[in-house]
Amino acid sequence: MCRWFDLRRMAGIAAIAIYALHASVADAQRRVALVIGNSTYRHVPTLVNPANDAADVTAALERLEFSVTRVTDGSFDGTRRSLIEFGSKARQAEVAVVFYAGHGIEVAGENWLIPIDAELKTDIDVEHEAITLKSIMTLVSSASKLGLVVLDACRNNPFAPAMQRTLRTRAVSRGLSRVEPNGSVLVAYSAKEGTTAADGAGRNSPYTAALLRHLETPGMEINFLFRNVRDDVLATTGGEQEPFTYGSLSKESIFMKGQPWPGETTSAPVPPPVTSLGPVATPDKVSWNILKDSNDIGSLRRFIEQFPKSQHAAEAQARIAALNGGALPKSLPLQPGAAGRPEKPGPSEAKQTAGVLTSDPPIGSLRTGQRVLVNDGSCPPGQIKEIIGGSKAPGTRQRRCISR
Repeated sequence: MCRWFDLRRMAGIAAIAIYALHASVADAQRRVALVIGNSTYRHVPTLVNPANDAADVTAALERLEFSVTRVTDGSFDGTRRSLIEFGSKARQAEVAVVFYAGHGIEVAGENWLIPIDAELKTDIDVEHEAITLKSIMTLVSSASKLGLVVLDACRNNPFAPAMQRTLRTRAVSRGLSRVEPNGSVLVAYSAKEGTTAADGAGRNSPYTAALLRHLETPGMEINFLFRNVRDDVLATTGGEQEPFTYGSLSKESIFMKGQPWPGETTSAPVPPPVTSLGPVATPDKVSWNILKDSNDIGSLRRFIEQFPKSQHAAEAQARIAALNGGALPKSLPLQPGAAGRPEKPGPSEAKQTAGVLTSDPPIGSLRTGQRVLVNDGSCPPGQIKEIIGGSKAPGTRQRRCISR
């Protein structure tokens, strides 16, 4: 009798385990990604970083519970097969992501991603040896919630000098051209249209390094994620490289990583909580902490659209009105007071014109001499980064690590 009971209990445990396994697989399949890193080109010099970029982005996406296919040094045929397989997965997914690091080219207004075996002796060869960006945008658009294409592919084009032109009207331009995605699709360029991106001297390119810093930030809405990436790259490159994101999403908030519950532990390192917002910051508070000193009226309006019920929506409206009227209100550090409203700063806080941030504020958002503290993990333990605003020109801010 006891043996029969044990067998039934073991069968029950096995059934639960199988169910959990299927549920886990189903969850992963709702988020799918194809990551391509082309470094070892056969007919032009090797790019150092794309293979590293692809490996690190793959690891980050897997921690975010994506089902990831990684292609390193993809040929034309191999890349096409990977895209076909990925397309069938994207049609069943809520979120579909394609990340590409390598060479890209724009010919006659059309953008192309270059496999490692391309020769591109003439401009016509592009259509037979490269992958059109338009086809990738179509693939990710079949996801029900978000299609995302991230291109660290705006490097200087080494094929252009030797490429023969068959028609004068088929111009081969610097960088990639702008795109207009349809539906819930975002396309993120490492450098805006007509400009080029740096490959970088470290393990990752400046753009991918910035992306990796923010990709796993809990509670970071997708639009603000790429704004933070933009600001980081501008700061790293001294204003020489400006990323750009194309596309428009609905007012529904989308997160790569949701805000953890109090006491929850995660496998990926999580930045320290924003001390001025309390131990658990809601998505609207995280976003407002980044935007509250911004002079970008468009960003403030998007905040109101995305978080219409936020207690900070009225503050955003007031700042828009002040910007339109030419008088900026003074910002106070957000402290956990009654009903979550900011409290009046004490004497020791009077010199701090903004709360502790988790990333550098946007270029041009700080007044000359304005001081902010940034807790982004870039300083040694026990210290925090201090930024003092300069002019609106890139590279005029002062940065240093100070004791807490």
